[in-house]
Amino acid sequence: MKKTIKLLSPVFILMLLLLPFPNEVEALNGGKMLKTYEPQQAIVQIYTYYLNESNNLKLLKTGSGAIIDESGTVLTNHHVVDNTDELGNDQEVAFWICLTTYKTDEPPYCHYSADLLAKDEDDDIALLKIRPVLPGTQTFFDYLGLATAGEYKSGTAVRSLGYPAAGGPTITISDGTITGTLEENDSVWIKHSAFTGPGSSGGPLILESGRIIGIVTAINGDLGYAKGVIELNDWIRINSENKARNMGNIKYRMDEFIKVNYDILDQKDFSNDAPNFSLRKFDSWEFRLLEENSLYVNDNNPGSNAYLNINWFRSSVNMESQIESIKKQLMLMFDCYSASNSTVAGRTAFNLKCEAGDEELDIITLAVNNYYFIIYSYDNSLDTASQAIDKVLESLQISGENSTALEQKSYEHASPYFRLNLSHNWALMDLNSEVRVVSGSSKSVPEAGFVVHIDKLSENSRNLSNSEYYEFIKVKEEVKVSNEEVFPLKAEVYYKNLNFSYGNIKNQMVVKYKFKDELDNSVKFLAAAYLIRTGDRLITIEFDYVGEDIDMFENYVSGFERDVLSNFSLGESGTPVVNQTNSQIENSAETPAVSNQNQVQTNSADLSVRQINNIGKRLMGRILLQVESRGEAWYLSPKSNKAYYLGRQEDAYQIMREEGVGITNNDLERIPIGLVEMTGIDSDNDGLSDLLENALGSDVNNSDTDGDGINDKEEVEKGYFPTSDNRRQPVSSYFANSQKGKIFLQVEAHGEAWYVNPVDGKRYFLGRAGDAYQIMRLLSLGISDNDLEKL
Repeated sequence: MKKTIKLLSPVFILMLLLLPFPNEVEALNGGKMLKTYEPQQAIVQIYTYYLNESNNLKLLKTGSGAIIDESGTVLTNHHVVDNTDELGNDQEVAFWICLTTYKTDEPPYCHYSADLLAKDEDDDIALLKIRPVLPGTQTFFDYLGLATAGEYKSGTAVRSLGYPAAGGPTITISDGTITGTLEENDSVWIKHSAFTGPGSSGGPLILESGRIIGIVTAINGDLGYAKGVIELNDWIRINSENKARNMGNIKYRMDEFIKVNYDILDQKDFSNDAPNFSLRKFDSWEFRLLEENSLYVNDNNPGSNAYLNINWFRSSVNMESQIESIKKQLMLMFDCYSASNSTVAGRTAFNLKCEAGDEELDIITLAVNNYYFIIYSYDNSLDTASQAIDKVLESLQISGENSTALEQKSYEHASPYFRLNLSHNWALMDLNSEVRVVSGSSKSVPEAGFVVHIDKLSENSRNLSNSEYYEFIKVKEEVKVSNEEVFPLKAEVYYKNLNFSYGNIKNQMVVKYKFKDELDNSVKFLAAAYLIRTGDRLITIEFDYVGEDIDMFENYVSGFERDVLSNFSLGESGTPVVNQTNSQIENSAETPAVSNQNQVQTNSADLSVRQINNIGKRLMGRILLQVESRGEAWYLSPKSNKAYYLGRQEDAYQIMREEGVGITNNDLERIPIGLVEMTGIDSDNDGLSDLLENALGSDVNNSDTDGDGINDKEEVEKGYFPTSDNRRQPVSSYFANSQKGKIFLQVEAHGEAWYVNPVDGKRYFLGRAGDAYQIMRLLSLGISDNDLEKL
């Protein structure tokens, strides 16, 4: 079945341009079950977002859904709301929800988000709960009932409702009949003739009575497939009562994203904080954020399709001397026939004229410190449109504020464990992904860079020899496939070594590629893929060079191997490589050894220590509580690979300080903050102790430090800086997850200590000794005496 039908949930970025925001929507006091003549008011359009590698909200897919009760429960497909990466990790998502009006010729209004209640991949079903984001919107909803009994008879009249791409910005309603059924794994597929297309997924298939009989799910040729709901009614009823799943920080970011898109409709200026820039809107032009780092400015004049799309990206190096490399990559991606220099916002810029399908695009690239801009524009070949675009661009103001970043020189990955420590010629940037985990840029060669991929090894490939494994994957090798998808080029292997060793890398593989223009066979791009198998994972270190000279590339490869590969340390899967400094070794030698007694004396002032072995490895960073004894607590330090007994408050506090490692404020801000009730003075009664506020830099005597009308504690909880109006913490979920269990000390402040909880990936402030002890107890995991002895 899965091989013959196509799921119907695509990504349609430009559909966002059509999201309407009416100024007023009548709030309803109660919803009603709808009949056949008005079912569209229970249909929603779903935009599913995720946090991409750059940690920005990005549209993942669109779909449809049906409201099934007055509280706003939405029935849709699992594949509409799911975001599972190549390693099988369930990634966080957020939703922008649009409600259909009774007028079928009008676009829906998009004042809502939603929480996830439940999802089931096997039955391809999911439930959301609508959540109003903008003021004055309804909180009770019209809805459709579910068919609870009956048969799926061929010839029965049915109607599909949803938002397929082919239908444009308004709802598509199509009548048809049931043409047959297909049973599979205790569920039923309803075959039907009503129109469906990409974007219809999750929409309802209803009977003449108005009740939902199926969920529009897939298509095979002209035949639509809907998942029968009669067999799923119990699941729907039970899970409709669920509490909303914890969506993390992305939930608040989605709400803010919706609010900003609503607010900028009436604003004459758009401004951004990091990097700091502003833009003026003129006449009939309209602003819209497509993503958190992508502003769309379009002309609403009849007959004009003119637009500007301004995108901004952060880099690990200063881009002002490296913007040439961005231009070269754009010229590979598009069919460009003209290149020139210009000045935009007082800065040197590159201008490209390129063809993209049937459109002629103007592309501008420029840089400010660690950020670079790519601006696309289309003027519809109209002089008036071109002049309007020039006017908008002339209003662009870019400052250097909030555009710099500290250079990152080292990176650690937890599983499989590896570490990179780079020379002064390179800078790192960890990516918000568990598949593409870290990238690096050369400071001396702008055209050169690298990225590290993590892939899962299939069971039948883990024990293959290197030559056997290469034959197994050579057609679908990641570097080859991913670059052929981005650039209109054809890959050709010109060198391979299937028994490659360099530094700590032993008996692995390296493959080198030429990427050629298919028309004239000229080399445009070169890459080297270092394939490292460890346990059930494949680590691919991909070195890229945007250039044509193979001899030059080989020279850069040698430098890359010397500066990067020689500093790559690989451990066994899940097991860190421990490299202690002399001072750490000395400190470890001075720590008292564990007594031979089975029970640690709780009245001892000494700190007892155990070496971690066996099951302790998978609990690294956790705080363990002996549930069969007297609640003795232990901290399993990933720094020293030892378990420390936490006796008195002073002992616990001392250990936290000694096991802490230094961290810059820039890196610390990438880990979300967790809050627990703390002791100590709270001068402004905002729920944050004075010690915590000092660590955050907020005012201990002002509950609203930045004066934006929001309490400091509430801003911290929602992921914003309490010291800066509307500035979001640059949280990186992947970076936070890779630091779980560690204790950090702020080296750029006064050595304030933070503990990163392995359970939620949040950092908790260790203020006074009593606070540290309380956090240790609150975040602990119970362990039996028997399991403790196995550590």
